[in-house]
Amino acid sequence: ATLTLSDTTGPDLSACSITDTDVDCTASDNQTIADQWNADNIAALQACASDSCATDITVTSDYDYNNLNTVCGPCGNITVTYTVTDQCNNSSTVSATLNFGDATGPDLSACTVTDQTLQCDGDNNQTIADTWNNDNIAALQACANDISVVISSNYDYNNFDSSTVCGLGGTLPVTYTATDACGNVTTLSATLTIEDTTAPDLALCSDMADETIECDGANNSTLASDWNAANIAALQTCPTDSCDADASYTVTSDFDFNNFVSACGLGGTITINYTVADDCGNIASTSATLTIEDTTAPDLALCSDVSDETIECDGANNSTLASDWNAANIAALQTCPTDSCDADASYTVTSDFDFNNFVSTCGLGGTITVNYTVADDCGNIASTSATLTIEDTTAPDLALCSDVSDETIECDGANNSTLASDWNAANIAALQTCPTDSCDADANYTVTSDFDFNNFVSTCGLGGTITVNYTVADDCGNMASTSATLTIEDTVGPILVTQLDLPSDVVCSNIPEVPELTFEDNCSNQEIEFTFEETSTYTGEEEMYTITWIWTATDECGNSTVITHNINVITENFIEESFISRCYEDGEIDLYNELPLGYDTDMEWTVETDGISIANGIFDPLDVDLGDYVFTYTTIDNGCLKTFKLTVNINEDCVVLPCGSLDRIKISKAVTPNGDGYNETFNVTGASDCGFVVEVKLFNRFGDVVYESDNYQNDWSGVSPSSSIGSAGRLPNGTYYYVVVLKESGLDPIAGPIYLGTK
Repeated sequence: ATLTLSDTTGPDLSACSITDTDVDCTASDNQTIADQWNADNIAALQACASDSCATDITVTSDYDYNNLNTVCGPCGNITVTYTVTDQCNNSSTVSATLNFGDATGPDLSACTVTDQTLQCDGDNNQTIADTWNNDNIAALQACANDISVVISSNYDYNNFDSSTVCGLGGTLPVTYTATDACGNVTTLSATLTIEDTTAPDLALCSDMADETIECDGANNSTLASDWNAANIAALQTCPTDSCDADASYTVTSDFDFNNFVSACGLGGTITINYTVADDCGNIASTSATLTIEDTTAPDLALCSDVSDETIECDGANNSTLASDWNAANIAALQTCPTDSCDADASYTVTSDFDFNNFVSTCGLGGTITVNYTVADDCGNIASTSATLTIEDTTAPDLALCSDVSDETIECDGANNSTLASDWNAANIAALQTCPTDSCDADANYTVTSDFDFNNFVSTCGLGGTITVNYTVADDCGNMASTSATLTIEDTVGPILVTQLDLPSDVVCSNIPEVPELTFEDNCSNQEIEFTFEETSTYTGEEEMYTITWIWTATDECGNSTVITHNINVITENFIEESFISRCYEDGEIDLYNELPLGYDTDMEWTVETDGISIANGIFDPLDVDLGDYVFTYTTIDNGCLKTFKLTVNINEDCVVLPCGSLDRIKISKAVTPNGDGYNETFNVTGASDCGFVVEVKLFNRFGDVVYESDNYQNDWSGVSPSSSIGSAGRLPNGTYYYVVVLKESGLDPIAGPIYLGTK
């Protein structure tokens, strides 16, 4: 038998959930939504259909978007039938409807139409509201998210509520309705507030401005208060404000006269700040400055102390007097004026005072006119002038004319008249300048004198007295008087006529002769009495003594002149030296025989070498050793000492010394060129016998060459031909030094000291 298994049953769709679907309608995406919905259903049926006898199932659909059944706008529904077929062509069907529905009003979430506040514009407020409403409708039309939206509004300007806002402002609530094509509705409300935030306009308030008025002193506060009140009244009506209901404004002022800023005097400025508020309290501010100024000069009607004045001249102080007068005027003018707007009743005074403008009359007197300007605190000036007259009515004061007084002068004989005339002339010259007169222009006065030498009254000799009267007048003729007596007397002894040229210090050999003196006295008629006296302190033993010469000359009036001259005398010891050489075998030596010519032989010889003695001037060489022995012999010659110094050389050379021996050369120890024939020149002996040429150089104690010779002839007597002492001439007393060279002798140079005594 044949078993035939056949499939006659369509796919089982019981497990499939294909049902009707509702979606929101859109304007542009409905077909895309439907296409996707259909594809999703096919896919679902493909997966959910079951068939136990089939392995391959096919799903078909009659979907065509053109079959959309529109209801409103693009919205509507579409029904689709799906056929599910197995391999045996058994099929099952299922239907589903897609509904595009619109139950939601337009979406206004993107819209910015909200409450708004706009500036009040008075009469234009409705226009502002109309424009605002129209702008809102246009905005909602543009921003609503839906299909074919229509915007409507319940706007009515009659609903403007002005009771809630100040001035001409108010509020207006409006409801807007947005309806789509399916009649779905969305509403939105917005409130328009018209308010006034603009301050009043003060442009037309020209009456309220800075102002300058004349100062009125104590009334300045009232002036300022009145000015402020006027400003406030003007500001209450002059502003403009389109949103103010009644055109009347509230004005405040910070006026306080304590804020018055002083300038000059009682004047000054005050700046006041005003606020002007409209009905809504919007404030405009302005300010104005009141200047209170003083342009009125001080009143000098009460300044009677400043007037012309005459005062006594005070010379060098005239400038001070005038300055003080001027200063007093200035001081008076600083307080005497009246000025209601001057703060302290103290004024600034200027003066053209300059003493150089002083107009002289006589002496230092004269007049000066001074112009004054008086300025108040604000520099307002009043002018006045005054003249000061300075006059001299006082005679010169002779209190300081001490040089014009009684005077005693020395008699001058024949010149007494000239002396008196000169004295009178000197008094006149003194009186021309010595008085004091503070008002004399040049301190030079007019002097008259009754001097006449015939009025001279003789007293002693050619002396006497004369009294002279003087009058002294200043530049203005004011006169003072005085007198003085001149006494001419002889109080001076005779005058030495002889030129007295005597030394004060001499050596005993140069005492001068006593001169005869001549005196004269020109104020005596008698011969001069004359005496002379000489005294001396010399006793014969002093090394120095004094001779005093006194001449006395006495004139007729017993005046004496004493001339005294002291001469200090030096008791000089003139030493003459000699050297002899003896052989000890030559026998006794009589020293008196060795004395030079001119020495008396009444004195005793003195032994200068220790250890020997002599008797009656006899020296025995056999009693001593070989060597040099010194003896001196001193006498008195005209108050001077004269000493002969003898050096005796005792030797055993009892024959003539050879030329090569230094012992035969003898050199002077002293030179005294005083004309007495002793030691007149510097001598070098013992050289010419041997044919030696002598070269000599002499030096002072400073090492300066005072004399030199290449071929000395024993002729130097203390004269220097050179300028070693400042000029050529005789050298002063003192010790000098020699260097002697014996040419071609083979001997060394010989050096030593030599004493030069030239007096």
